[in-house]
Amino acid sequence: MGRDERPVIDLKEKKRIAFVGSGGAVKALGYHMGVLMALEEAGIGVKGYGSKYEIDTLVGSSAGSLFGAFIVNNFDFNRIQTFLEEKSFWRYFVNPRPREKGQMYGLSYLDIFPPNVPTLGELVERFNDHVTWERYKNGFNDLGALARTFIPQMLKTGDVEDSLEKALKKANRDYMGIEGVIREALPFPAVSNTDRIERYLSDILEINDFRQLQRERGVDFFVIASELNRPRKAIFGPKRSPFTDDPWADRYIDSIPISTACAASSSLPVIYRPKRIVIEGEKGYFVDGEVKQTLSTHVAAENGADLIIVSHNLEPYRYDHTKRSLTRHGFMAIVIQSVFIAASQKIHSAWQMHEMRHRIYDHISTPGFQKELDALLKDQVNGKTAGLKKKLTQFLEDTVAQMLNIDKRLQYMYIPSNNEIFWMDHFNIFPHYMKRLANAAYRNAKQILEENYRIEG
Repeated sequence: MGRDERPVIDLKEKKRIAFVGSGGAVKALGYHMGVLMALEEAGIGVKGYGSKYEIDTLVGSSAGSLFGAFIVNNFDFNRIQTFLEEKSFWRYFVNPRPREKGQMYGLSYLDIFPPNVPTLGELVERFNDHVTWERYKNGFNDLGALARTFIPQMLKTGDVEDSLEKALKKANRDYMGIEGVIREALPFPAVSNTDRIERYLSDILEINDFRQLQRERGVDFFVIASELNRPRKAIFGPKRSPFTDDPWADRYIDSIPISTACAASSSLPVIYRPKRIVIEGEKGYFVDGEVKQTLSTHVAAENGADLIIVSHNLEPYRYDHTKRSLTRHGFMAIVIQSVFIAASQKIHSAWQMHEMRHRIYDHISTPGFQKELDALLKDQVNGKTAGLKKKLTQFLEDTVAQMLNIDKRLQYMYIPSNNEIFWMDHFNIFPHYMKRLANAAYRNAKQILEENYRIEG
């Protein structure tokens, strides 16, 4: 994009600025910090930090929610860096230091990856699910039916494989499928859980309530999670929407602490156990906020933002001659690339749809379209077409904006990661690495802001 073609972001005209942060493990936390440093140089910062233009709405999913919880509680990058550097080496793995409000003491890898030991209640549930007379009675009946078909057939033909195949077909049962075997052999939901992350946040956050945060600091903070047993999102924050049985209708929930919301939003399936939360007497299970939708920018738009800054480190690797093919870098690189391609495809599709809608809207005011209007209106009475053309243009703009759900005031600033960020560790909390990650994100964000946006104010 040429420098003169960059969209103008006039900060003086903006009523509300929002920051939307993606997930992406610990790496996302450092990435968003680096992006924020670049924004602060442009005069944009989170409310309460003294910037000329203030971000007063934050939306976070997964690690993006942790970033939001820290930053709205006055934990900027310098404070986080200071706390991390105060540790001795072994305390990065197990840290018994007592925690206190406003201090980041006590975080360790044990808090990030505790073993998922089932609770007594979960063991009772699993026992009740698996050890039932009806379950075993049906199993014995199935075995009896198989035997009654298999044994005579095997005695008749002597072919074990053929006899077993015919018995299974007659029984019309799906036995020995690999998915069924895995489901029965490994009934546990994950290898770790987010309970210690929740406890850590609860111990250190000075404000752990969405509405209190809104009242005392003037910041709207929203945390996105995905419901496990319904295909909808939970939007935790300072708003509430009426309960609905519609399984696709996303809902706002204001009745749980920030720490619990962040734990739910960070529960990446397979790695972390779904977070169990009781909301208004209803038991629900929640997983990572980006399972249903990557980057919930609509939440910021629904809450009045007219400038939405999007920060995400889920950009897939693009081939370069230094690293060459990912097949040279093992299965983890391939898995991460596959996940990033799926996530970024959703992001890019949404972004392309946004741009397409605005191109349709903007086309009405182009000289070419206006010339066509002149041709259509040239035979009007007395040749007085100027006022009519203006009214017709306005009518078309309003109609298109309404049909395509276009907010004419709303602008986006999109700050994706790059190849350098792709190769950095996802779960490294050592201070030198976090600093290196934040600096790389800062350089990337600064370049994107300079090359793609004309920021005025």
